[in-house]
Parts: sequence; structure tokens; C-alpha cells
Amino acid sequence: MDWGATDRKLLVTTHNFYQNGTGALLYLNTAQNGTAAAGSNRFPLSPNTTYTFQFKAFASSNVVGANVYLLTRTYGSTNDYDIVHGLFTNLVTSPSHIDQYTVTFTTGANDNEGYIRVDNIGSNNSASSGLFFTELKLELGGVATPYVYGGQDSTISQMSDDINLRVTKDGLIDQINIQAGNTLISSSGQLTLAADTIYFDTKKPVIIPSANITGTLNGKTIHDGNVINDVNNTAKFYPTTISSDGHIYTTGFNSADAMQTDLSTGSLTTKYRATNTTSSNNQYEAYDATIQADQIVLLAGHTNGKDMSFSQSLTGGNQDGYVLISPLNGITLH
Repeated sequence: MDWGATDRKLLVTTHNFYQNGTGALLYLNTAQNGTAAAGSNRFPLSPNTTYTFQFKAFASSNVVGANVYLLTRTYGSTNDYDIVHGLFTNLVTSPSHIDQYTVTFTTGANDNEGYIRVDNIGSNNSASSGLFFTELKLELGGVATPYVYGGQDSTISQMSDDINLRVTKDGLIDQINIQAGNTLISSSGQLTLAADTIYFDTKKPVIIPSANITGTLNGKTIHDGNVINDVNNTAKFYPTTISSDGHIYTTGFNSADAMQTDLSTGSLTTKYRATNTTSSNNQYEAYDATIQADQIVLLAGHTNGKDMSFSQSLTGGNQDGYVLISPLNGITLH
């Protein structure tokens, strides 16, 4: 907390009193006759409900004492807290071993959310004083259940609208957190999904910013980038699209025209479509160029209205001229 003793420190450390020096402890330190305090994140509470809080602690012999508060407020309040629940006040912990402390209490009618605050009240001799604490757990009901903790620092916590599972080892943290409308799966190493079939919801897009995928990827359509942000992109084209029928499309728009290239088996087609009309009867300049195995086709013409979906053909009445280059028939000009 950003108040109290000016030399206050909150550290993560180990001590032989706890798990033979292998488990992590929080450590509040000050050499002043002033409070060093640490607070948790704020979490939801159920009003008029019985809760049990437990934690383990010990301290150096010169610590004046310790306080543990549940500081609550009603939803909508902008205060840091409105109500103080003194779970432990002026608690003097052992300097020679670690103890567990447990308390059961009932929330009030306006206790909608809150946070836990732990205080090292200060030093009694102006020398460095330390309050060590760990395994803080707040749970529903009047019985303290065992804290889930192992050599790998595994924790499971559950609130009314939040479930969190976490494992920590050698500085690596893996976590699953489930909240209403939001689920997080976080791995600092490898995440493996092992099943005969893995389904993704097809009604909503799956967004993967970056991935290296080995093996076979089966899908209907693959888009690269975001939908092109242009007023003429009424068909919602992406910069690059790979379709399941073997076509690769690249599309671009600017202030004067639109271009699309279609690469498919044995053919490369580029289409140009003007975005400004070239005549009084709503005709727009258009060109197609196609390279195939046996000919090159250059088409010039117009579209009737804007063809921002590249769907109008430059044949028949839409054609103003063409060039065909064929190794069998030579060059045809029109």
C-alpha cells in the first residue's frame, strides 16, 4: 500500500519455518514505528453470508503486531472501502515457528465487494522487522478446509463468479481462470490439446495472432489480415484469402480503383475495376488479364455500375476490346 512507513517493503522470500525453506512466503518489512501494509485485489462478496478466513504467519521478535482486515464496500461506491472487518487486530505472532490463524465471521447487508489487507504495525526498536505470511484463504461457510498447496505451488480458488487453478514451478506459471463470459488458459511452457477430434465454434471467429502449425489443416476459408477498411469494400474482402477450392485471392483498394488477383491451378487472373464513372450511363472502366497454360487474354471494357465484388464479366456488351496471344493461333486483336 502507498502509505505508512516510508521504508516499507513487500517481498517474496523463503524461510526454514515454512516447508523447510522450499515454499514461498510474503514478507512485510519496516524498521520504523509505522505501518507497512499489503492488500489483495478486490473480489466479490455475498452479503449476510458466513465466511471463514485462514492464513499462516510468524514474525521477528521486534514486530509490534499484525492486523488483518477485510475492507468492503457496496457496488457503485467509489471509496476504497466503506466497512472494516477486523479479522485479526494487534496479533502477536511467534518469532520461533509458523502458526495457522482462523476466524469465522458474517458479512453485512452492504458487503458486496472487498479486499484483504495485512499490516505489519511496525518495529519496536528501530531495527528491521519482518512479518512473514502465506496461505491466505477466504471461503464460504464456517469450516476452514485444507489449503491446496504442494511443492510445485498449486492453488485452487473459487468465488461465486470466479474459479482459478494455478501451478507454479521453477518460475513458470500455468493457469486456468474461469469467469462469466471469459475463460483464460495460460501456459508459460507447452499447451497440448489431445483428442481424436477438436471442434471450434463455427458461429464465431477463432482469432490466432501468430502460430506455427505442422501437419494438416482442413478448413473452408483462410483469411490473412483484417477486412480491408475502404468505403468501396462492400463485399468485405480481406487482403489475402485462401479458399477451399484451391484459389488464392489478393485484393486492394485506393481512391481511384480496385484490384484483385486470383491464382488458381493453371491460371492467373488480375482484375481492375474503376471506382469513378467514365460515362453518363453509369459505366465504369474495367480490365481483366489472364495467363493460362495455352494463352494470354487481355480484356478491356466496362461494368454497369460499380463492380466492387469483381463479379461482372468483360464479354458481350461489356467488352470494348481484347487481345489474345496463343502459341497455336498467334495474336488476335479486336
